[in-house]
Amino acid sequence: MPLSLTHFFEPFKTRKRDEFLNLFATEGTLSPTIDDPVLGKMVGIEGLNQFFDAFEQWLSPYSTGIEIIATIQDSDDSCHRVVVESLIPLSIKGTLKKLPVAMVGEHHPITKKLVRVRIYHTTWLLFQSHRIRPPLLAKNPALRLPIAVQRYQDALTKGDLAAILASFDVEKAYVQQPSGEDYVCQGLAGLTQFYNFLFSFGGGAHLDHCCVTENCENCAIEYNIIRLGDFTVPHQAGIAIYQQNDEGQLIAARIYDDFEPPSQS
Repeated sequence: MPLSLTHFFEPFKTRKRDEFLNLFATEGTLSPTIDDPVLGKMVGIEGLNQFFDAFEQWLSPYSTGIEIIATIQDSDDSCHRVVVESLIPLSIKGTLKKLPVAMVGEHHPITKKLVRVRIYHTTWLLFQSHRIRPPLLAKNPALRLPIAVQRYQDALTKGDLAAILASFDVEKAYVQQPSGEDYVCQGLAGLTQFYNFLFSFGGGAHLDHCCVTENCENCAIEYNIIRLGDFTVPHQAGIAIYQQNDEGQLIAARIYDDFEPPSQS
């Protein structure tokens, strides 16, 4: 049976509320939740209805243009978790933009219906400002990462430019920042520029890793940002998806958070 998150956008295309509610496990005492960057935490049937109303209003002009770009179902069948990456079209001051959105769905082990959904995207394209999003999950020190992703994370924490570039197939790789197509850094020059800026705050980026969803090609890490170089920052939730090639090098890093680097003035 397919996991329900893969059908998340379909009821908005048909405007069928019942189909949306049926994606969620609401039987008995179950009270599903949606954590959204704009709407906050929505709980139970009432929360699902509020989310549907708000999301339908937002998506109604663009629902047929939603693109699903990747789906990651954890290779461990017992976890019942899936990550879906999508692009949602928006009209910003008369210009069509595509907002990158990542969703994590945790499913009931028997019915495969959704128990919890965590949605990640920047609010910059929507409001031209960033919003501090408190952590959704706690740090999990027991997590194990694929070797290529662990190398990257080690270099990211240390602020080691040479090591982080070595973790990529730099001729083919890219980093997609949260605001999407206008903020993609590609190739050696693009990656060098991006990480030079990131490490210009006095060191690396320190993340607490909370949850990992992976298959043979992709690895999604839900995290909390806790420090950037010399700057302690308000802890903030995010997710990044890393794609690797057959040689164990990264070819993509797609970031979904609303983090604003601190002022260095």
